[in-house]
Amino acid sequence: MKKLIMLISIFLLLSFNISTTTAFAEPKEFSQGFYTMKDLNLYENNNYFVENKSLHTTGMLIIIDNNSVMQQVIRLGPQSPKYPLVSLLSNYKFIIYGENIKLVLS
Repeated sequence: MKKLIMLISIFLLLSFNISTTTAFAEPKEFSQGFYTMKDLNLYENNNYFVENKSLHTTGMLIIIDNNSVMQQVIRLGPQSPKYPLVSLLSNYKFIIYGENIKLVLS
């Protein structure tokens, strides 16, 4: 009986002392190409920011709607700060232009 109590006590002590690590979502980098809201995992009416993580490349982000009207054009220099995006709708399309560009949307 003493062994059982000791075993349960040790098990409980170990289970309460296990450290948990929190997982953070890594921002995904996007390169040159054509994208939709679904491709970029973006949702309507949320506030998003874009930044250029590449070291030497200048790039451009163009946001167009269903009628091919440009909603926003941003030129991003190397290692740019975060720029806010317009309020997005589900039918928006994105054009990312720049050789070896690494844009991060957050």
